[in-house]
Amino acid sequence: MGVRVRGTRRVACLRGVERRLAFWRIGIGHGMTGTALLSEVHMRNRWGASILIALVLFGAGSKLEKRLTPVEMEHFTGLRVWMDAKQQKAFLKLKTEEERNAWLEERGLWERWYKFEQPMRDEILAGGVKVGWPYDALYMSWGKPHERKKMIGRSASRSVLLTYRFEVMEDGAVLVWTPDSKATYKAVDKYTVLVYLDDERVGELEKKEGW
Repeated sequence: MGVRVRGTRRVACLRGVERRLAFWRIGIGHGMTGTALLSEVHMRNRWGASILIALVLFGAGSKLEKRLTPVEMEHFTGLRVWMDAKQQKAFLKLKTEEERNAWLEERGLWERWYKFEQPMRDEILAGGVKVGWPYDALYMSWGKPHERKKMIGRSASRSVLLTYRFEVMEDGAVLVWTPDSKATYKAVDKYTVLVYLDDERVGELEKKEGW
């Protein structure tokens, strides 16, 4: 499911024309100001329409996030789904890049991100979830699902149905919904994506209107 991400205020660009990643300052989502890592990578989704996804970073204070290098910000964006608030704060409080990298390595998180090649990491950051992706790439791209339940009757030995909710803003931005979202009342449209996870890989993506 390809995505396109766009916003209104560029703060810093990362390397390469193909990636064109930028950091943004916004105050939506979890009710706190966060740093949003947005991508302008353009793709087409399986339903033949371009969509806009705003992947918002929440949690630890943005002042601590400012000390991260652009490369660090990338892997932190993906890996924070595996960290609770206390772990995120501990990571961000480390003073040097070497200390932060060692912290990730000790917890097996470094390998979780860098086992993927750069093009795949770019798609994770862009929200470009596709059939065939492993579950950890999905989680690092869209975060944890709204709902999760086991399934039977599929060809896989183990299947799980994951439900993701999305809310569309007036400016075209699409946010992955979270229970404490403060932007829902501004949404002009809402839809759901059902992810069929077969043997820990995305087996099917199904879009449904509304929640």
